[in-house]
Amino acid sequence: MSKVEIIENQVIKTYVTNLQRDKEVLMSTVLSKNDMSAKVLEINNREIVLSLVDGEVLFEKYNKYISGIISLEEITSIFDGVLNWLHKFNEICLYEFKTYVKLTDFHYRNFIIKDGITVGIDFEEYDEGVAIDNYSSLLGWLKLYDFNSCDKIDALYQYLYAKISQQFCEDNVEELAKSTVDEILYRRKVKSKLKKSTGVLIGGGKSRRMNYRAKASLTLKKYEFNEIIVNELTVFDNILISANDENLYSKVDCTIIRDEIQDIGPIGGIYSVMKKVDTEFIFVTPCDTPGVSYNIIAKLFELVSDDVDMVVAKINGRINPLMAVYRVSLLQYVEEIIKKENYCLMAILDTARVKYVEIADCLKFKTVNVNDENDYKELIEEIKDKNTFNTLI
Repeated sequence: MSKVEIIENQVIKTYVTNLQRDKEVLMSTVLSKNDMSAKVLEINNREIVLSLVDGEVLFEKYNKYISGIISLEEITSIFDGVLNWLHKFNEICLYEFKTYVKLTDFHYRNFIIKDGITVGIDFEEYDEGVAIDNYSSLLGWLKLYDFNSCDKIDALYQYLYAKISQQFCEDNVEELAKSTVDEILYRRKVKSKLKKSTGVLIGGGKSRRMNYRAKASLTLKKYEFNEIIVNELTVFDNILISANDENLYSKVDCTIIRDEIQDIGPIGGIYSVMKKVDTEFIFVTPCDTPGVSYNIIAKLFELVSDDVDMVVAKINGRINPLMAVYRVSLLQYVEEIIKKENYCLMAILDTARVKYVEIADCLKFKTVNVNDENDYKELIEEIKDKNTFNTLI
């Protein structure tokens, strides 16, 4: 989730976190050295300035082909340029990152064509992958567009399918393309539910077991826990932080919601947030769990339905109501529980329609919660040898 402003020949992108900014800086810098992307002109706090890439978007070229404005020969020549870009991209990633990279936000809008040259832009989300990943995404999007079994799309698909199959000597390219379609549709389904929801970071308490060090500001290499977690929450259009010390969250661009009722624990934060939001659901996650990931969020929201009030994570079988989806209409029950001076989150489960889902395999790190200094040391040890590209921390 970034805001984009175009001024003359420059593109200014503003992010919620510096981690989010740095992901695009890393990719753009590597690619622009090889004239494959926009150049990074300036880096500011949660902001980058990029050169404006002028040309026609691949998606527009594709639509011209479907409309009969350009021929099959012309569009295949254009897609040959994209295939060459992907081939070079794989080579560069192997050299720079020692791994293949999957562009998880791959779309035809990411490619601009000018004077026969292909340039890739706006790659904010990516992860480790295999050589054929982005090629199957290229085919997958085409298969997704072919909802009317259009002859033009089929002709282009068969052309790309033959070239990709030949290049990789793979006999399962069709299956990979179908898998990409399934992944795109799955993300769309989850996204439609996220649109009805607010992402919430629940700030910590007094952190006695951490010698009163605020967990939200603990760091992994150069990023604070709150930056790492909020970066995962950028899949939501609305992000809030439940906290009483705004100074701890100066590195992220989020609204802080203070507890209306002090010193009653996380339930006070959830109560205060529920009173402020205008979305149907909230997703909450604690500040001591930097291993939260999009896959966890997606897995929880997959179970969101009209007959469910909460979807709660289980981590190795243990119920974790601080990593969960709450229907905001539960506010009245939360209020009643607080009035009874019962501040345990588990009490909400007794009054709600709840589903549970195991998410241990979706955590980014083996260390689940950082409760004390030993947990923190274990986490630092765990990530110290990880590829800088993979975690950026």
